[in-house]
Amino acid sequence: MPRSVPRPPAIVGHCLFAIACAALARPCAASTASASMDGPWITMFNGVNLEGWKGDMSHWQVADSAITAKGSISSNTFLVWKTPESDFVLEADVMVPGAGEANTGIQFHSQVVDSSNTGKTPWKVCGPQADIGPQKFGALYEECTGRVVPPDSSHCQKAGTPDGWNHYELRVDGKHWNLKMNGVECFDFQDSAKSKHPAAGAVALQYHVPGFPLWFKHMRMKRINLASTAIGPAPLRRRARAYTGKAALYRWDGRRAGRSRS
Repeated sequence: MPRSVPRPPAIVGHCLFAIACAALARPCAASTASASMDGPWITMFNGVNLEGWKGDMSHWQVADSAITAKGSISSNTFLVWKTPESDFVLEADVMVPGAGEANTGIQFHSQVVDSSNTGKTPWKVCGPQADIGPQKFGALYEECTGRVVPPDSSHCQKAGTPDGWNHYELRVDGKHWNLKMNGVECFDFQDSAKSKHPAAGAVALQYHVPGFPLWFKHMRMKRINLASTAIGPAPLRRRARAYTGKAALYRWDGRRAGRSRS
């Protein structure tokens, strides 16, 4: 009669089962991780000219290797990046000399309302904005419809340098928006699913009435959440529809906003 083979203890069986599962799961985890990736850093400003940007060039200019603007204006005007952007990280050094209401901002997932130099509101842009200024550092604002009520960002106002350079790092990941200034987190905001902000839209710099001084330099961007097989610029998840001026603007909770204002 053949000798019976002893059965391994239960704990050994459980360990072998766990090891086998881990071995099988590893390729799956790797394929999931490679489903998306980040693109390379893109230089948005070469320090010499405004290549890659569109706007009213009677105001926008380059001085001291920085983007700046000059002249009086009757409505806010914008310098618009050449392509709509979806998910990305944007970094820039910015300075807004002065005090009080002096400010500028970085638009994202926005809509270009007027792309002419001759309209009533030349190069007008509407949408979310990372606000910049002595009383605005770290705030989240919506151009054309009114200020957002995000988590308190007063600590970022204290971290800002009113008459010096401040480093902005803006991360836009779908409806999840995060801003850090000088290494301090200013807001970490989840946009409402009911809001009508496009999945991709304009990136732009604001020149605020009546003509507050501003300076941008060392601007760069990295597109994120790219498909592993993507080559070149990030494919937009949805084409941003041009704003015609007839469609309603919406606040963050999805409710229709009042009359548009600059």
